[in-house]
Amino acid sequence: MNAGIFLGFLAACAYGSAAVFARIGLKSLPAGAVTLLGLWAGFICLIITIFSLNQHRDLLDVGVSTLSLMALLGVTGFCLGRFSFYRGISYIGVARATPIVASNPLVSTVLAITLGGEKLHFLTGIGTIAIIGGISLILSESLSEKIQTVKKTDKTTLVIGYFISLVASICYGIAGFLGKILVNESITPIVSTIYATFFASIVLGILVRKEIKSIAKAGFKSIICASLTFYFWGVELSSLTTVAPLIALQALVAMTLTHLFLQKLERITPKIFFGTFLVAIGVALIIFGSNID
Repeated sequence: MNAGIFLGFLAACAYGSAAVFARIGLKSLPAGAVTLLGLWAGFICLIITIFSLNQHRDLLDVGVSTLSLMALLGVTGFCLGRFSFYRGISYIGVARATPIVASNPLVSTVLAITLGGEKLHFLTGIGTIAIIGGISLILSESLSEKIQTVKKTDKTTLVIGYFISLVASICYGIAGFLGKILVNESITPIVSTIYATFFASIVLGILVRKEIKSIAKAGFKSIICASLTFYFWGVELSSLTTVAPLIALQALVAMTLTHLFLQKLERITPKIFFGTFLVAIGVALIIFGSNID
């Protein structure tokens, strides 16, 4: 249990820190290049890990239907979800994009209830209200002021940034639902993640092929920060099956790191802090509710 708690907390820190690393990388790299660098680094790291654990034979023990499911997981979560998340960060910053994206368990729960036949728990309702309340606070704060982290100081840019972040949340929610299906089929997290990352790299590489050239022109610091975004993938799916509510802390971790290291780029107000806290509480309640029989 202690190891599980540590793993869940590590996953939250990884999610939160990945957003901050991406924010630094986005200073001189486009979102597509940052996402692709993270995918490449993650794939290499996971390949080394699975061979070190002598579990590489599991990569061949995968059926066609399962392979298709992992490809869909990669495209929705690792490709579209991550790319949209980074695009959202480039528009509205880490502190504002992360709470929106962190609400993705709400999407997973809705899919589990409507498509997976799971029952609605009262904690899910309370969590939904908390998430909506938290996001409303963040939106009301952001849309009523001029923010330095966006490219333009108009509300249209903010709406675009929040919309892209919402798309990322939906994509992550779908990926979370697919991840649960794969876990139920006894597919190990590292195998699922390797295949998902592989397919995502191919699809994203085709979509943003023009941005690949920018990697060679970027500074070493930006490349390292972009590559460090792979850190969360090794624990993403496994943490969902242990102490998943701890992942809700990712938004708070990202906000704390943003305040400590990105003060020149972003400003965190009391409304944004309290809104982020409500989102984290709501996500935790939803995941608790989905795990109660």
